Amino acid sequence: MKQKLIPCLALWLLLSLAAPAGAAVADDVPILPVERFKQLLAESSGKVVLINFFASWCPPCREELPSLMRLRKHYRTDQVVFVGLSVDQSMGDLKEFLATMPLNYPVYAADLQIAHAYGVHSIPHNTIYNKAGKLIANQPGLLNERQLRRALDSLVEE
Repeated sequence: MKQKLIPCLALWLLLSLAAPAGAAVADDVPILPVERFKQLLAESSGKVVLINFFASWCPPCREELPSLMRLRKHYRTDQVVFVGLSVDQSMGDLKEFLATMPLNYPVYAADLQIAHAYGVHSIPHNTIYNKAGKLIANQPGLLNERQLRRALDSLVEE
């Protein structure tokens, strides 16, 4: 089933990336433009940063989010910054999803330029920056919580 789902998700994402920037975005789920994204990274200097691209309708994303929330609780905010970037086209659906599964880290609507810059063709898709702001991981697919925790622990200790 996963083999059938991933191409469908990738196709939907590619089609949605062709939508006009800012389409159907609600005021209370802000768009994270490239400039603000760069500022967020600069403000996070000295911290590990994990960026999670997801969508409310994506089963693998829904499976991964509880792990990310547990990890968020594990690390102090001065150690690891977690950010969710939604690729949802319907902000109504995203707001409804967040009402049932409130994430314990900031969530933004992904600016299409950011998704393109990271080569996001399927979701979930995660990027990790080390304390120096260097991109060390940029990959699609579910993260294994245990392996991610070991990797984050290692980066926090650097």
